[in-house]
Amino acid sequence: MRKTTGMDGLSALAELGPLGVHTWFDGPARPHPSSYERHQAARRLRARLLGRLIGRAARGTVALLREMGERYRAHREARLAYDALRGLDDRALRDLGLDRSEIGSLSAEVAGIAERTRRLSLS
Repeated sequence: MRKTTGMDGLSALAELGPLGVHTWFDGPARPHPSSYERHQAARRLRARLLGRLIGRAARGTVALLREMGERYRAHREARLAYDALRGLDDRALRDLGLDRSEIGSLSAEVAGIAERTRRLSLS
């Protein structure tokens, strides 16, 4: 049996704490995190990254849906203009300065799908 030198066993172990050896009663004095602490840090990092990815995906989805809605609106507007012009007879189209072959391109210009190639003449 070993002889104690006036210190009980716990105080002798407590002296080891400042030297970098971790004991169950003196708190974290070790230079490296435990595997549980690394696990928790990895979980926090993963949650942050997933949050960013989900946010970007949501913003991209919203932008895509807006663009699709805008394209649908333009297509619908072009179709309405096309149907309205198609319903006119040749004389009415000629009074407007149009030929029947120009109805498709004019309706696309009105809806903003195609570049405007016609100039407005006020005379």
